[in-house]
Amino acid sequence: KIKQNNRNPILYTMDGADGLKTGHTEESGYGLVASAVINGQRMIMVLNGLDSSKTRKSESLRLMTLAFQTYKKFDLLVAGEEVKKVPVWMGVDPGVPLVSPETISKVMSRTTHKTVSQRVVFPDQIDAPIKKGQNIGQVFNHQLSCDRLLL
Repeated sequence: KIKQNNRNPILYTMDGADGLKTGHTEESGYGLVASAVINGQRMIMVLNGLDSSKTRKSESLRLMTLAFQTYKKFDLLVAGEEVKKVPVWMGVDPGVPLVSPETISKVMSRTTHKTVSQRVVFPDQIDAPIKKGQNIGQVFNHQLSCDRLLL
């Protein structure tokens, strides 16, 4: 029957908040390490050097809200999903699908995500037979350093 107050302003002002730590020293000012999960996406924020607990409260809520509004985890490639069909020389089928062996995701701003484009690179001639799981090409995601082999 003990009520323990917490100085972490995110815990009682934001749905999904689950931690972590507040602090204050004369040298570094007011600080906060906060964590929240909304729609399966976790954000962790570290603030330090603020001049008051009131500023810590307003800035932490402002920045955590901004982070969830601005950033999102996007799937760039989905495991098993066809990226491109490529022709096969002397194959039973005229082409084979290139797929990623794993899902490749990246957290980025919604604005950056709109500028990402993919370029699929594979040899000019792919000779039959092709075995499932054989490395055939690569995907280059422009605007990001995220290149993956395709099978």
